[in-house]
Amino acid sequence: MLEENIREHPLRSLVVSLISFIGVLSGVYTLFPFELKYAVLAFCIYGVGFILAYVYCRIISQAAKYFENQSTATKKILTKILKASREIKIISFTSETYFALISQKIIEGLLDRGIKFKILVSHPENENFLRDDKRARYGKIINTYIKRWSDLGSITRSIEIRTYKSIPIFRAIIIDDIYYFIGTYYYPLQDYGDSNQIYYIKINPNKKYRKNAKGMIAKAFDYIWSHSIQYHS
Repeated sequence: MLEENIREHPLRSLVVSLISFIGVLSGVYTLFPFELKYAVLAFCIYGVGFILAYVYCRIISQAAKYFENQSTATKKILTKILKASREIKIISFTSETYFALISQKIIEGLLDRGIKFKILVSHPENENFLRDDKRARYGKIINTYIKRWSDLGSITRSIEIRTYKSIPIFRAIIIDDIYYFIGTYYYPLQDYGDSNQIYYIKINPNKKYRKNAKGMIAKAFDYIWSHSIQYHS
């Protein structure tokens, strides 16, 4: 929380922390009176320290983060989703986990304030994936969540659902093409690894980096989206 406040609201954080610092300094002066030059030195050290803290927070905000599974990534996902200003894209096999993770209440709140949703899930009869005895169960789950997403739509809400028939390669939540939560459909053959790993990446708003990210992640979503079947209720 402190890290995010310094990064996102540096001026406000500076003012609040400066008031606290002055209070501490006044308390120290009351107990141990000191010369003015030491107060000036203390403020200089404080200023340099705050600048370094701000730079550090900006740097780590650009780095990729790893979560062992979806549950450990929940807090981070919700924090970024609630900050959405334009569009949320979701690609998943059934979307069951993501729907439950975000919650219907939050999804409805986002839709009501104008956030556009693009939902991309497997076709219920996807021959490229459903080739085992769980096919009927998966088909039922997919149909259930297609309906749940569809039921959230209205004249004033922007939500579009499409289904793909290709092999699921990755799953992701993409927020405003800036915040990316990415996982793969990897199922370990040995008794190690976790198929629910999530990687978080924030793309620098600089156009150069955004263009690279588009080519690497967002364009993959857009490509599958353009080759998918639009769902009509």
